[in-house]
Amino acid sequence: MPDLVAGWMSLRMDDCNNMTNTMPFLGLYSGAGIWQPGPVWVNAKKPMIDPPDLDLLVILTGGYPVVESYRRLPNNVSPSLLHK
Repeated sequence: MPDLVAGWMSLRMDDCNNMTNTMPFLGLYSGAGIWQPGPVWVNAKKPMIDPPDLDLLVILTGGYPVVESYRRLPNNVSPSLLHK
């Protein structure tokens, strides 16, 4: 059965070289409800409106938002990183 993974993210540009991505919601909605008679979303949960069947942030981080930080890579490469 098809399942739906829904997530919400916000991306913030801290400055020209750094950005932060925050994911406060990530949930799994079971696809079992879409096989019931009637319109698709009548009997099933509505993603991002109803609570998910499985809250993936609880499993991954104990319920805390996922925060990722990105920095721009330097323009020049260190010779020690190159294969010889």
